[in-house]
Amino acid sequence: MKRKVFGAVLSIILASLVFLNGINLPVYAQEPPDMVHSISNGFVRFSVLAQNGRFSIKTSAGAANRDDSNQKLLYEDKKPETSFTSFWIDGKEYIYGNSYGFMGLDGTFTAPATVGKTNTSVWKIGAVEVTQSLVLLEDKDNPNVGNVRITYQVKNLSEKGDVKVGTRILLDTMLGSNDGAPIFIPGTQQPVETEIELKDDNIPQYWRGADNSFAPKVVSYGFTEGWGNLSPDKMVIGHWSGLSQSKWQYTPDDSLAFSGTDNPYGTADSAVALYWNPVSIGAGQTQVFETYYGIGNFSNINDRAKYGLTVNAPEKLVINDNKTGYLEDTFTITAELDNSLAGASNLTNVTASLILGDGLVLVPDEAQVPYATQQVIYKNTVQTFTWKVKAEKSEAYTTRRYRVDINCDNHTDPFSKDGYILLPGILGEPPQTQFLGVSPSKLYMDGAKSFTIKGKGFDIYMNKALWRMELVDSKGNIALQIPRAAINVGLEAITVNFDANLPRGSYSIRLKHDEPSVADETLKTKLEMTADKKFMSKTYGVLFVRKTETDGDYTYTLEIAQDEKELTQIEESLFSNEEIILDIKGVIRETEEQGSKVYRVFEKALLNSVLQYEGEPLVIQKVDDNQDVDGEDTIQISGDGTLTMENGFSFWFCEFESSIADGENYMTELADEDDGECNIELEFTGIGKVAKWIAGFAIQIENAVLLKRGISLGGGINITLPNMNKEHEVDDDEDEFPGISAEISNVLYGMKGESNDFGFIGIDFTTSLKAPEDMIPITWIQKGFEMTLTINTIDDLFSFEGEADIKICEANVNLTFIKNQASGWWLPDDFVIAAGFDPGFPLGPTGIFLNKVGGGVEDLFGTITGDGSLPPLQVILIAGLNFAEVIEVEAKLSISKNGFVFEGE
Repeated sequence: MKRKVFGAVLSIILASLVFLNGINLPVYAQEPPDMVHSISNGFVRFSVLAQNGRFSIKTSAGAANRDDSNQKLLYEDKKPETSFTSFWIDGKEYIYGNSYGFMGLDGTFTAPATVGKTNTSVWKIGAVEVTQSLVLLEDKDNPNVGNVRITYQVKNLSEKGDVKVGTRILLDTMLGSNDGAPIFIPGTQQPVETEIELKDDNIPQYWRGADNSFAPKVVSYGFTEGWGNLSPDKMVIGHWSGLSQSKWQYTPDDSLAFSGTDNPYGTADSAVALYWNPVSIGAGQTQVFETYYGIGNFSNINDRAKYGLTVNAPEKLVINDNKTGYLEDTFTITAELDNSLAGASNLTNVTASLILGDGLVLVPDEAQVPYATQQVIYKNTVQTFTWKVKAEKSEAYTTRRYRVDINCDNHTDPFSKDGYILLPGILGEPPQTQFLGVSPSKLYMDGAKSFTIKGKGFDIYMNKALWRMELVDSKGNIALQIPRAAINVGLEAITVNFDANLPRGSYSIRLKHDEPSVADETLKTKLEMTADKKFMSKTYGVLFVRKTETDGDYTYTLEIAQDEKELTQIEESLFSNEEIILDIKGVIRETEEQGSKVYRVFEKALLNSVLQYEGEPLVIQKVDDNQDVDGEDTIQISGDGTLTMENGFSFWFCEFESSIADGENYMTELADEDDGECNIELEFTGIGKVAKWIAGFAIQIENAVLLKRGISLGGGINITLPNMNKEHEVDDDEDEFPGISAEISNVLYGMKGESNDFGFIGIDFTTSLKAPEDMIPITWIQKGFEMTLTINTIDDLFSFEGEADIKICEANVNLTFIKNQASGWWLPDDFVIAAGFDPGFPLGPTGIFLNKVGGGVEDLFGTITGDGSLPPLQVILIAGLNFAEVIEVEAKLSISKNGFVFEGE
């Protein structure tokens, strides 16, 4: 057991002063000094000493993806005493909870009190009152449920003048049984094991402790900023024995190692101290100092991945004093990939992509792009990706969305993490939110229930971690707090789907915000719980679209079936002019909203038995012609989540919508547009619509077509060649794209053969290299050039066309065939074309020439034969650069389902 020393013992002096036994010395309100308050939420636990408010933290069940139950995160022997907080007050140093002055009469402490998951104590020294609050969240759905919020509210009780106060929170880190736990700073692979001081911009958003730097089982996270708090001005990582002997001033020794015993103290003992520099607090005013410490963000768990993903960014920004923008002129979004979980293995070809919604932009920087790649992330290591971002100012409260995607060879599905940032209105305007009604307003009292709040401006509610929904009975009591997982938020609708038994009566819907500047809302429309069974939630197993042709006109109706058996019976009874073009299976709830039926599919939905959707409720409704600009009744479908093929290939992770309009001829097989046919197309919207920019290449799966027994994907890649001749202009209406393009017209999947196995059917793919005449003012290029490669395995079409009048000093064509042992056929595998030019295309007055370009496809054989190499295959783009005819660089970009791979020399 390590020895912790805090001060001199006064017992001999007190014993000799018996004549003072009539003085009222401080007491601890009906609690013995050694009493410890212990509070847990099932994931983490904190303990507070009644004598002085000192605390310790440990896990209860711990994190879902680690074996870390009942492990220490801060040191504790028999009681909490080694983590403590100091205050610098008008030049003097104090420790929270201690007594000062003659006989300890100054520095009065009120013993802690616990209400729910919050423990509060109060300490006074002179005219300064400090309230310590330790808070655990009770909501299991909140991503911060694994962390303890440590808050100090410092109030100046004086009525006359300012008081200057600084704060230091000292955390005696102990991870599991390791008292000398190494500390990690984002962006570094090696742990901090010697004393270090970090200031201002060098202070990380978060820091991490671990019981083992190689294969940790117990991991903790400390958070320094991001929820509108006052960030610390300094952070010291050092030996506890040195830090604990000071109240404020401490000079780190960068040669002192705290993770081992080879130091002046002879012990391994780490600690972290967070400093807030002294600030003036006016008479009657309060200043708050705050941090979080625990086991991290619970929203970053993915059961399908063998690695963890922690994404950190501010929850909200703060308006600057001039109200011209935000204090956080720029901020950092950090993605930490933890490859040290149980079952981890080396991850290869890892790409982290940042996708920003409207109102968020990358900070202009030539070195910064919205993606990052890592060839290998080894087992038991952590890789950090960071981006600097700026928020465009907003006049009213709003929420901005972002997403981080992780792709790697080891996992078919990307690991995606959405986030939201709250932006206060710089003009002080409140959120532009309108509540237009609740439907239905009557619900059956027992069992499953669904209702929808209609309105506008619900983006303020996108981050469900910052507010909660309560049902309040007629007496003002909270009858039910709706779980966050049961709430789904859209811009104009908040849908609630929950299962609970409630007594008959009237209930108010109350929306309570954690953000103090956003007012709580109690909706005017109330919910009535009734015993009338006609208000039971209507639940179905199948929703389908029936197509009817009458004299060359086409109409579409939404209909329901209880299960697949009933759907089959309906299909068998169809007339010759009828057809079911879409069926959706899942937990389907029907509600009546503004006089029309709206269907929502909760949890998971299966479309045409080949496409699985998982995310926010899939919403389906028919909008009549007086609401539709085209004057036709239209079935509208919208969702926000993951689209996954029957074979497990996920190709979309965000918002999408689709429409089926009366009058159009929708086909269940690939349509012929020349005959007036069309297909049900999923249009990708939201932040997912933003193209992924890879070294200047815009890459995007642009659409998906839903067929009766299959799915077709389409997309493209374009690289614009520099237009060096200013007089030459390319007509936007011409089909003349100056550069390299790869257009994927159709990547078709579906049921194959009598076995109805789902898999790849074929691809229609064209890659082109074009340079119009006179585009490049080089005499040896007379008429420009053009090369086009088309591979269409659906219609068995393969073609190559080329035309050029140029001096080629190097040309490469890679055409590879592989024999399919099952069929005996020779099938194409690689088809890559590249051409080199001497000296090349000058890229402005830089002395740099583009001297090689090309493209094609690789690994086509595996895609055709269905060995798991899912398209869009590997699309190959090649470029070479010549620097002043001295240095030559060649690079190849491979684009596949797993991300993007660069090779260069």
